[in-house]
Amino acid sequence: MQALIYYYEYFNEEIRKLKVVLENEIDSGNLKSDMLKTTKKLKTWVNNTPLYLQLQWFDTVEQVEISTKFRSRRWNNVG
Repeated sequence: MQALIYYYEYFNEEIRKLKVVLENEIDSGNLKSDMLKTTKKLKTWVNNTPLYLQLQWFDTVEQVEISTKFRSRRWNNVG
């Protein structure tokens, strides 16, 4: 469960950074109209979509469990 918490915290921080980047790009005035429109749409989606739905959208893995038998064979046998 601890790894799952770190996973969400990590992606939450990355999304927070993305929001800053998107805001800076929009405010810079350097984007052409089609790219500005797309960037604004992305910013709106990121701001209005909870993290768990963003993770589902990109089909990310939320938890991986390894059986004891597999783990023992994979991590304890050398060669």
